[in-house]
Amino acid sequence: MKINKTKYIISFTLVLLLSTLSLRSQTKNDILIYNWFDNLTGKENLDINTGKLHSNPYKTTVNNSMYYKDEKFELGILSYEKQTYYNVNLKYDIHTDCLVVYPFGINKNTGINLNSDKVDSFNLNGKHFVKITKKENHQTELLNGYYEENKISSDFVFYIRHHKDIQKKINDNGVIYKFNENNSFFIEYKKKMYKIKSKNDVSKIFPAQKKQINEFYLINKEIKKNNENQFMENLMRYMYKSSSLKNK
Repeated sequence: MKINKTKYIISFTLVLLLSTLSLRSQTKNDILIYNWFDNLTGKENLDINTGKLHSNPYKTTVNNSMYYKDEKFELGILSYEKQTYYNVNLKYDIHTDCLVVYPFGINKNTGINLNSDKVDSFNLNGKHFVKITKKENHQTELLNGYYEENKISSDFVFYIRHHKDIQKKINDNGVIYKFNENNSFFIEYKKKMYKIKSKNDVSKIFPAQKKQINEFYLINKEIKKNNENQFMENLMRYMYKSSSLKNK
């Protein structure tokens, strides 16, 4: 049965206002309201507890998996069918681009694949992810799915499409799988989406900053080698700052 949080929240707002709790911010207040609702209705009855069971059939080496950051569930925030859920146990399978929830009231080793059509966005490991579809954008190389969103300004947004390729290996212990990170980078600049594959792509978007781009790549080559995601985010923020100064 689908339960609408909004109706309950409106009905019980007066009760919450009469509470003696001292709330320091609107965000904290939102979390309190939604968690209170979830406890009232029973967390096992929430809509996010429905879906296909998640499976991981791949045997890998230590510290290697198909997940974003870690194969363990981490507390996050989920927007699902326009409703917000706080303190939800999530993990993100970036090999198949599937968000997995640890359902309330079910065995701790069980995960459920959330219906991607119903997921609006989520926060995990300090990062914000949104769902983007080709219908919303005409970038031919952009795939339907989840993207890490980094808003630099109202007309400058940097996106990371997280993905891991799979590699099959056979040794004395049998079949072992290895997952290798293979991310894609996009920026939405002045209402147009661009894919960034190389330094030349950046220079084509910001031709007036070609010298600064070359210098940035030269100075930060170690960061690029060790953490390309951070390198690209730093570069995009540098480009925005540089182009803003040029336009003044």
